[in-house]
Amino acid sequence: MVSIESGGSGISVRHLIDLVKASLLYADTVEVLSIANQMVRGLAEFSGNDPSSLLALLGSLDDATLQHLSPGLDPSQLRALLPLLSLDPTLVRSLAGLGPEMGTLDGLADILDQSNEAMASSMAGLRKVAESMRVESGVAELERVLDHKVLRLNERVALGEGTEAMVTAFTSELKRYLQDPTKLLVLDSQAAGMARAMLHEGLVTMPKRATANAEEAVLGTGLIARLPAFTAAPVDEVMDLRSDLEEPLGRYRHKVAQLRGLLLTGPFDSNIGAEVDSLWRLEVDPMIADVREAMAEHGLIREFLRSVGESPADFAKGVLLPTALGVFTADALEVNGVVGIAAGVITPAVAAVRQRSVGRATARRNDLFYLYEVNRRLGG
Repeated sequence: MVSIESGGSGISVRHLIDLVKASLLYADTVEVLSIANQMVRGLAEFSGNDPSSLLALLGSLDDATLQHLSPGLDPSQLRALLPLLSLDPTLVRSLAGLGPEMGTLDGLADILDQSNEAMASSMAGLRKVAESMRVESGVAELERVLDHKVLRLNERVALGEGTEAMVTAFTSELKRYLQDPTKLLVLDSQAAGMARAMLHEGLVTMPKRATANAEEAVLGTGLIARLPAFTAAPVDEVMDLRSDLEEPLGRYRHKVAQLRGLLLTGPFDSNIGAEVDSLWRLEVDPMIADVREAMAEHGLIREFLRSVGESPADFAKGVLLPTALGVFTADALEVNGVVGIAAGVITPAVAAVRQRSVGRATARRNDLFYLYEVNRRLGG
């Protein structure tokens, strides 16, 4: 499964994390394409470099960007100065000692010392900013599960070649995914809008299997995302959740394949969320409620009452109360009588236990038991 986030909402992957969590709970493997994720990870990686890397960064910027960063700056003068700023001040001082005519190099060495101190301070500040962005954007949470090998990142979009090149590369990756009948695509709203435009303008044609896969993906992950306990669950907890749920997951996928035939819009349509809401309300939530009822502890009492054919009130007065009084008032000569009264309770109780066991086994085979169990394990 591929989760794609366009990055149009700023430097944050919080919304992407929900897409990834739902994808991890539905698919065997998940691939993530996110410009925002790449930006934050790229900044964090760069901030770990030597401070002199800042000079290389300045040299890679175009004139418009340099002037935006420092209004009034002459980019050509800066580019001429960059090779001098990369010199080693120790080496410059040793050259200054070669003769009186080289004495002015001491002043250059002092300037280089000041420049290096400023770059070191700037890089230290950049590291703090990068780490803060990793945490606040959600990238750090995503990185914690990369070692599981179930989640991988597509970082093929080049970020340092200008906005136009970046958009072109992102669009190319999206087009490749849309045409791949082996992938299940989950897109954020802006990436879905890009997909709609590309399809409408004839820039890409999706195989029928790719369209069916996208419908399955948007519905299968969308229903998971609507579980009450889903939103608050961290990614690493989700990773540990599916270890013994493969069989229920298989039945859930089968049910999703059936339910996708009820969708009235395409997988990238702007109203697809309303379609998933409707199926949740009309088809899914009632079935989960049935599973929840069958798995509830009070189900034993209900089966017990069914076995004796009594209402709760009548049963309490007609069976439980006399039996209890018989036990508390019996002497040694009346034990057989008490046992006889209790037998009227024990026999249907055993039947109730058996019936509840059957009911729970049936509930576990329900196609939507997976949703019930995921929600329960997440604390719902």
